[in-house]
Parts: sequence; structure tokens; C-alpha cells
Amino acid sequence: MKSIKYIAIFFSAALFVTGCDTALAPGISGDPATVVPEKEVSFDYSDLPGESSFFSPGSEQDLINETHYGYLIVRIEDSFKEKVITDAGAVVVNRMEMNGGRYLYVRKNREVLKLLKTLNNAPGVVYAEPDMINEMYSAVTYSDDLNDPRINSSQYSYHITGLGEALKTYGVGEYDVFIATIDSGINKTHEEFGSVYGAHPGYSMFDKTGDAGSVSYTFVGPGNDPVAMDGSNWDSNPGEGHGTHVSGTILAEGNNGLGVTGVCPDNATYLFYKCFADDENGNSVDGSGSTWAVYGSFKHLVDYKVANIDSDYTVPVNMSLGGDYASYYAIDVINYGLENKVVAVVASGNDGFNISAFPAAYQGVIAVGATNGRDEKVHFSNSGKHLSVSAPGFNIISAGNTAVDEYVYMSGTSMATPFVTGLVGLMLTHDPTLSPAMIKHILESTADDKGAPGFDEDYGWGRVNVAAAIEAVINLSPSDSSPYSEYLLQANVTNSGIGVAAVPVYLYKSTGEFVASSLSSESGIASFGLLREGDYILKTFYFGESLSDDSDPVKVVSFNNPLGNVVVDFAYDFPIYNIITATNEGTAGTDTVIELYRVDDSDPANPAFEFILDYDRGALDQTQYPLQRGEDYVIGITAYVSDGSPLDGHYAIRISEDNPDPSSYTGSAALTDGNDDMEPNDTEADAYVINPEQTYNAYLDGEEYDFYRISIPAN
Repeated sequence: MKSIKYIAIFFSAALFVTGCDTALAPGISGDPATVVPEKEVSFDYSDLPGESSFFSPGSEQDLINETHYGYLIVRIEDSFKEKVITDAGAVVVNRMEMNGGRYLYVRKNREVLKLLKTLNNAPGVVYAEPDMINEMYSAVTYSDDLNDPRINSSQYSYHITGLGEALKTYGVGEYDVFIATIDSGINKTHEEFGSVYGAHPGYSMFDKTGDAGSVSYTFVGPGNDPVAMDGSNWDSNPGEGHGTHVSGTILAEGNNGLGVTGVCPDNATYLFYKCFADDENGNSVDGSGSTWAVYGSFKHLVDYKVANIDSDYTVPVNMSLGGDYASYYAIDVINYGLENKVVAVVASGNDGFNISAFPAAYQGVIAVGATNGRDEKVHFSNSGKHLSVSAPGFNIISAGNTAVDEYVYMSGTSMATPFVTGLVGLMLTHDPTLSPAMIKHILESTADDKGAPGFDEDYGWGRVNVAAAIEAVINLSPSDSSPYSEYLLQANVTNSGIGVAAVPVYLYKSTGEFVASSLSSESGIASFGLLREGDYILKTFYFGESLSDDSDPVKVVSFNNPLGNVVVDFAYDFPIYNIITATNEGTAGTDTVIELYRVDDSDPANPAFEFILDYDRGALDQTQYPLQRGEDYVIGITAYVSDGSPLDGHYAIRISEDNPDPSSYTGSAALTDGNDDMEPNDTEADAYVINPEQTYNAYLDGEEYDFYRISIPAN
């Protein structure tokens, strides 16, 4: 379907809110979409809150400090012209397609903030965002030598959660399942992992040279797939070991007389991805933990699942990692996983506060907190309304990374999360077709309640109970249902019947409590998945407000026992005009600023000019705005002032309803300096009248303004 690009007028609007649950892009398969009538809004939702969790840099230094500097992730439509990137001195270093979307990985060595702003306002761009850095969640590490008989004294999680009881009573199920992890690497030589590898060798986002004690890693680099791991130790440098420890908790071989047992100790094939790497001195190497590395690994995993694993099977992926900021690319990948029954089990974080970290706070994941041997929340474990369950995460013993028989203690929500991932794997050995919605429901409904009765933000629904969860799976009947829906709640944003991309859409509970946010896709769809059934509020942010009497930006909708995806239409109907300053034959060094005013002619003798916006993203600019039918507008063009000097000179101007490439509207000839056919037009009252879809050559002299007036037809 043809789509309209919504170019945000202000950069911060394009990077607007997400909250403790962030939305999924289009996704989970099911019955045909079902549109339901919206309920009437019974109170004022005009100021419903949002939570700003996306990184919005205010300076180049912010990007240097907080991101994988120089790299941007860009989702594009087919109409996007890559000349925008090359004209800005940047290069496309990788590209991929996923779930109907196209993505570019873009690199520029300097002035990255200006490029980010330019791309977020370029035609055909759904979003552009910095490549953020994630970190692994771990705390304290202790070395020790253990063997299997010491499980009773050292592996308290085996007893307190009912894991031992579950294995004795129900055993491991008959089905072979797949469990994935994205982390720092794995000591493939460790004695606990001999039987966990199948056709999937494990993949690394880093090339490896050398062996244990002298290992170097190099980011595989943009444009390259992850490399297959050989049978050596891929987690041996100082500062590493996190991934090996996590892996042991999930699926260390049981009943082998060695060390510990994993929560899913048999019948599991391991799908491992290395996306963090340290050098010989324990310092992170370039690309370690970047969004492109972490979620590129996730995307590779889903592709592998689609190509090699039964489509009815669910695959859990352990993500004991996170960061402070949300990412639209991460949301897209998590959705791609859910669509294909890959569900993320993620650590809540180790800040010790009630805060949102990501991916834990995204909608559609299973977020895990940490408890200790006394069934108490550990002081470092993050709290929040996004928390699903808790699990042992303090002084956890598991496989070590420096020898084949090493065992170490670690603490963190990173250690609690693989316990839940292993539990999901064990559940799947009894029924590999459990849906993500049913898995989340069983984990929560069988957990031992801790803290305040029912759900609370410190423990979620409680500390997991392995025996109760496995019993629930075994006794599950076809008529049993989950309060989480397998269908999507979707907003369909259109203007004049055409899908609008990149419109922020917010989801709230019927009480007004913020749940999640998303961006509309190329087809105008914004989706929310793995939601509890109930009543919700959807609100759009199309140019900041409802601009038509026939449209309503806030709708209340029932999402109870849906029979398919529930689609709520936000149908706008007004013309979107692009305001473009483009090159002509004489343009060299001109840098324009665009201003827009609405004309009030109620007093013809003294017309008023209502300021709407100013815009400056590149040397020559393009912005868009819904100019209302039957209204007159004035566009002001002036030169950008740099270090006290106006960057004046030649330019061309065009007002168009098309979604254009500015280079296709280049003016035909240069003008004599300081002289163009539209002068004098230096004030709003003297604005030169122009017509849509025509290109005009013009000239800026110093800090003067050129003003242009346009009338929008009433019909």
C-alpha cells in the first residue's frame, strides 16, 4: 500500500514516548482482523501522560558519551532516496529486511547529530536512531571448586523453587526443544555443555583470533553476518564469563556427577549468540553491546528459527542485558520474534530502583527480578509495573569461563533471568507448542506470592515455582486460556485513505495509566501484543493534535476475548504540504531556515500572522505540515547565521502535496546576486503569492527574509 510519511516538526516528537511497556510492531498471526466499536470517553483524556524513554541527544557530546558513536539505525520506505545519506557525507554500511520493513545501518565520523535530525525528517524515513550501547547485568563474583554432590549445599535455587521436586516427580519432558541466549560468549569446552550443541554452532558478532589467555576480538563489521563459533572457549578474557555462567544455569547437564544441574538439564539444543566482547585487558571492544550487535543477533536467531525449527514450537531467548533507553529497532525485532514464537526472557536490571530499563520494560517480553535464599527481593533488583516474576539471583553457582571444570558464584538479575529461561525450556519439553501468552500466564499464575498479596512491583507475580509450573503444563487442557491475548490491538492511522508512517501512538489502561507506545509502520499500522485482555485507550499524535473536526485522536476500545486482531481506525482527512528549499544552478553554501505562519484576514486592513513553526535541519530543508483547506499561509525563508555570518545566497522554493525528493525540483537557472523576480517580499504583508507544484528561484541577501503567501483550496 502507498503510504504517507509523517515528518515530525520537532525532533523530540519523532523520538517520543515509551514507558514500562513498549509496543510491538505488526505481528502475531491469527484470525482476520476484527474491528470493534469504540466506547465513549467518559472523562477528559486530552492530557494523558507518556513516559519519555528514548534517547534524545542535545549535543554531539551526548552521542559520543552514550552511543556507539558514528552509527545510526534507519528504517526506510521504498520511496527513500539514499542520496540524502551520501549528500550528508555518510555511508550505508549494512542493510537488512525484516517483517516487511527495510533497515539501513549508517556510519558518519562526525556531525552525527545533524545527520540524525536530517534523516528523521527526510521523506521515506520511518525513524532514525543512534546505535545505543547495552550492558550485561551482573554483580559479585566468587571462585570455588564444586562437584555434583555439593548441589545440596551450594545450589539453593534447586530446592527453594521446587526444581528438585519437579525433576523427581515429572522429569524432563519427552520433546527436544531449543533455548537461545544473547550474551558475552560461552566456554564451549566446559564439562557441563558437552551435549547441548546441535546443527546451530553458536554465532558471534566478533571474529576471534588466538586462544585462551591471548584472545583478540574484532567486530565482524557492518555488512557481515555473525561468524560461526568453533569448539573452543569464546568467553575467556578478563571481564567475560557472564555468558558461560548464564548458560550453566539454563542447561548444565544434570545427573552427570559434575558441578551443578541446569533448570532444563536435558533434551535442549542451545542457540547461543555472542554480542559482547572484551579484549585481553578487560576493556570492551568496538561494537560490544551495541544495539546493532544485540538485536542483529536476535534477528539472526529468528531467521534461523523460521528456517530450521517447527513453526509451532516456541523458543525462549535469554537476555540478561539492557540499557537506559528504548529503541524502535529493538521493538521491531522483539515483535518479529513474537510473530514467529520467539519470546524474550529479560533481566529487570541492577540499579535497585523502581525504574524502567530496556528491554525489560518493553511490551511483549517476560521481565525477571532477583530474590535470595530467604525468598526476599535482593537490594539491587529493579522494581516496576513491567515486572513479571522473580527468581533466585543472589550468590548463584554455575559454570566458569577459565577452565573446563571451573564453577563460580555470581549475583544479579542476570543470574535470575536464566533460571526463568531454563524453566520455560523445561516447560516446553513437556509441550513445545505452548504460546508466549500461555507461558507467561503459567509462570505468573503458579509463582509463589511474595511481598504484597497478588501482583506487586518488587516481585511481580511472585518467585517462580518450578514444580507448580510443570504440573500446570502437564494438566493443561485445550479449553484452558490465558489472560494474555495472542492477538494484537492495532491502530490504523490514515490520511485521505492512505496509511501514514511514523505517527506516535500511545496505549493506556482505561484508568488512564500509561502502558506503551509505538510508531505506525509504512502501512499506517501500530500494534501492541501480548496484552492482558480488557479495556484500553489509544491516542495518536499526528502533528501534535487532532486537526480535523471529523477525526478524534483518542479512542477507548474493548479488547476482551478477541477473535482476531482488533483494529481501531484513526482516519484523518487533510492535505499535507511539503515546504522545500532546494538547489538551483547558483546555490553554493546557502543554508536556509523555514518559518510558517497562518494568516488571519478577519480585519483586511490589519491582517494577523499566527506563528506555527520554524525548521532547520540541513543546509537546504524540507518540512511538511497539514495546511487547512480554505486557509492562507505565509512561509518565511531566511539565512542560517553561523558564527555571526549569514549563510545567504541562491535557493529554490517549492510547495508540494507530493512526498518528494528535493533534488528533483532543482531550479533551472541562477539569479543575479540580490535580484529576483519576487522582491520586494521582505515582510509578511509584502509576501509574494506563489502556487503549489511550481518551483521558484530566489536569493537571500544577508539576514533578510523572503516571504511567500499560498492559498489552500477549500475543496
